[in-house]
Amino acid sequence: MDSEALELLDAGADAWNLHRVLHAEWAPHLAGLNLHSRSLSGINLEGLNLTGANLAGADLTSARLSETILLRANLAEAILYRADLMSADLLGANLAGADLSDALLSGAHLKGANFAGARLHRAQLAEGPSSRGNTIGAAACPVCAAERADFSGADGSGMDMNNSSLVGAILERGIFRRANFAGSELKSAKLSGADFTGADFTGAMLAYADLSACRLREAKLLRADLYAAHLENTDLTAADLTEADLFGARIRNTNFRHATFTGANLFRAVFRDCDCEGADFTGANLRGVAFHTSSGAPRRPR
Repeated sequence: MDSEALELLDAGADAWNLHRVLHAEWAPHLAGLNLHSRSLSGINLEGLNLTGANLAGADLTSARLSETILLRANLAEAILYRADLMSADLLGANLAGADLSDALLSGAHLKGANFAGARLHRAQLAEGPSSRGNTIGAAACPVCAAERADFSGADGSGMDMNNSSLVGAILERGIFRRANFAGSELKSAKLSGADFTGADFTGAMLAYADLSACRLREAKLLRADLYAAHLENTDLTAADLTEADLFGARIRNTNFRHATFTGANLFRAVFRDCDCEGADFTGANLRGVAFHTSSGAPRRPR
């Protein structure tokens, strides 16, 4: 990296940002740069290459990182509150324990990224109204790609990941209360032990997903595809499963009290040791369904 870039970084974010304004074509190569625990609040690093950079513990509050290349970068414990990471490339990046509250990640490439223990309150990972009051357009924000990303133990309450790709992602033991996963693809995702109270999974693909020991009280699962999903010791109290597809789902010791199954496909589903008291099965496909030692079972057609 050139000495000019180092001097400007040492001078602080204001000096750096001014230089970028005055020299619009200037694009220093910052790959492998060590900025551990540096104060970089508000810095403009848009579109730059920081592959493998060490930003662990750095303060990047309100930083501009849209379209920045952060492949395999270390952002563990970094402060990215209100940071703009739209369309950033974070493939394989380490964001364990980072604070991404109110951050914008729409269109970001998060495949294989590590968000274990990260804070993602109200983070925006999909198009739509942002936490800052403006609307993010679909053209500017393609679907967030987070295949096999690790969100285990993360706190993502209120985060927005609608229409995102989370195939094989890990969200185990995380807190995602009132989070939005509508239309997202979570095929084979690992969600066990996570708290999704009040979360929205409308139209989501959850085939083969592990939802064991999940808390899904009052969650919206309208038209969700739960084919062969694992639902053991899961709490779905008052959940809305209207027109959901549970064909082949593995269901055991799950709480469905006051849940709504209106129009749901339960063909050949097997409920073992479940609590279905007060659940609404109006119009559900109950052909071949079995309720073994389950309370509140509906009358089934012969």
